[in-house]
Amino acid sequence: MRRPCLFIFITMIFVAGLHAVAFAQDKPQQPTIDVTGKGTVIVEPNMAVITFAIETSEKKAVDALKKNAQSMKRIMEAIKKTTKEHGTISTSNFSVYPLYERDSLGKDSSARQSPIAYRVNNSLTVQTSTIEEIGILIDTAVDAGANRIGSLSFTRDDLGQIQKQAAAKALENAMEYGEELAKTAGLVIDKILYIQYVPDGAVYRYQRMALAEDGVQTPVSPGRIPVEANVHVSFAVNPSK
Repeated sequence: MRRPCLFIFITMIFVAGLHAVAFAQDKPQQPTIDVTGKGTVIVEPNMAVITFAIETSEKKAVDALKKNAQSMKRIMEAIKKTTKEHGTISTSNFSVYPLYERDSLGKDSSARQSPIAYRVNNSLTVQTSTIEEIGILIDTAVDAGANRIGSLSFTRDDLGQIQKQAAAKALENAMEYGEELAKTAGLVIDKILYIQYVPDGAVYRYQRMALAEDGVQTPVSPGRIPVEANVHVSFAVNPSK
């Protein structure tokens, strides 16, 4: 006698569930307007970040390492003397790899022999607040033995606070566009469904450096840098009364 009761009970739940789904499907979805706002704050940079490298090659790996270490020591001492307490230095890359000579006499031209030399590459990144002396810093590093100069960028030490200002401008921009679009379409904004903040990663301004002539400081022009942010906003809207 228990089986029929169980069947009826399950059937009632199933039917009730179908009614709930049908009710949810019949309910019209509220229309939305999705907008992306953009905010930009233009600032003067107060920090410079530059990468220097020393590359050395010798027949023996130990000799290449020793030569590179001696050169890097001179470079670091020269940079510390120039930046003083206004700069920080950190190693950004270090690599040692063998150099081969291809066997052109063998049947397989791609065959490799034993290493003929070893190359060592050591890079360091310098961050300094004395951006007006960045040209002097470049010349100092080159005079000390740096034979490669990587990227040079300018930024701010209070970048997080400036990004907040850019985000606030982006939200204001999105609100203005959302209200204007709703008004033009004969709608009114009911509420905000979500806000998504998307910071712009391109907050640095990279510079190309011209090589200086003997006795002339390397020219570097920092300029001004844009700090940008994007905000995606979704508005729920209703017909205008």
